[in-house]
Amino acid sequence: MGEEFDFVKDIKGKIILFDKPVRSDIRGVTLFSRRKLVNLAEFFPVQGSSYFYQYLSGWLEVDFVDDFVPDVISTNRSSLNWNDEKLTELKRFLKRVISLIHGEWRERKKKKTEETVNRRLGVSVTEWKESNKNNPTITKNIEKLSSVLDDPEKTESDCVEKFADMIYELAPKYADFILWKNLNARITGNGYIREHFFEGKYLEAAREAVQIYNEEIQDITSSTEDGCKLMDLAFKYASGSLIDITDKSNPSEQNIDLGQQYLSKGVITGFRNPGLGHTSITKGLQVKYFDEKNCLDILSLLSYLFDRIDHRKRPPIATK
Repeated sequence: MGEEFDFVKDIKGKIILFDKPVRSDIRGVTLFSRRKLVNLAEFFPVQGSSYFYQYLSGWLEVDFVDDFVPDVISTNRSSLNWNDEKLTELKRFLKRVISLIHGEWRERKKKKTEETVNRRLGVSVTEWKESNKNNPTITKNIEKLSSVLDDPEKTESDCVEKFADMIYELAPKYADFILWKNLNARITGNGYIREHFFEGKYLEAAREAVQIYNEEIQDITSSTEDGCKLMDLAFKYASGSLIDITDKSNPSEQNIDLGQQYLSKGVITGFRNPGLGHTSITKGLQVKYFDEKNCLDILSLLSYLFDRIDHRKRPPIATK
């Protein structure tokens, strides 16, 4: 860059890029010749918004302009005659300098904004987007935020942080899994299920939840039966069941108990049939029997079944 301008070695001074906006009266680059003002603070514009110029200040000594004939300095010494061809190279040089600083500012601003957003959200934008990959509406809006982060010219960083807060509040990490918080405590409180679910090991998490449900019914009924046979004994439409979800005083209540039987048998069958129950975890993951949505669907169903037995009519629920 310097070889293209004959006077580059004669230019002295500083151009400072601040981390915060500077006062309006010192923004821009002021030019001096022989310690006298020759050009008020100017930005030598580069493409982009005015945000960049809020962070720029400095001064340069260009003594050689005093030697140009005819004179290129205005009478009041507040500006140079930039239309004079003798200043063409100087102006081009200054624009290139500002352009390089502008590029540095963009990178610094982008990095700082990303770090701030990551710190505020507790998750990187990339992780946030990946965790919501199955929801195109959410990922689309995260991508919009990413485009703003990638181009600091579009808005101030404090505004970006506010936008990020609002978007994240509406759609947090694993937004599709926000229902997790409302699932039955036997699921959310189980360390194995929780760990495997959030590690993406959905098949293991769902299988464990089904097995825990099966064992819960065994404990309540004191039965050694297992699987669908256990559910047939535990829940019936009318009398004769080991567990009564309702009083069965009318067809609607009886149907609730029957539904508990059918849903319980369904979820047990779904995890004990040859297509899934007798498949290794490794193969199950490879052929993608189960993804996060499938897992959450099963956990939601099991949460419903757990909630029903937690409010059963018989056998009585022990009071603490």
